[in-house]
Amino acid sequence: MIVENDGASTREESDPALAALAEQITRQLQSGEAVDIDDYARKYPAWAASIRGLLPTLHQLVELGQSVAASHQARRPGKDVSP
Repeated sequence: MIVENDGASTREESDPALAALAEQITRQLQSGEAVDIDDYARKYPAWAASIRGLLPTLHQLVELGQSVAASHQARRPGKDVSP
């Protein structure tokens, strides 16, 4: 993920290692596993602040994805969707 700031990006904003960590955390959240943010911070101290900042957003994105999937499942043809 590259976030631009006045036309420039920083190493932290575009580092593939941070993107990989975000993907790993997202997979954990999607599978219902608990994410120990302190453990990640100890393992990856260079990314601790970024990981802590991303976690709430990753939680929200996973919840949104689950909500959309449930909505699509409920609308499948032949499925009773009565209230």
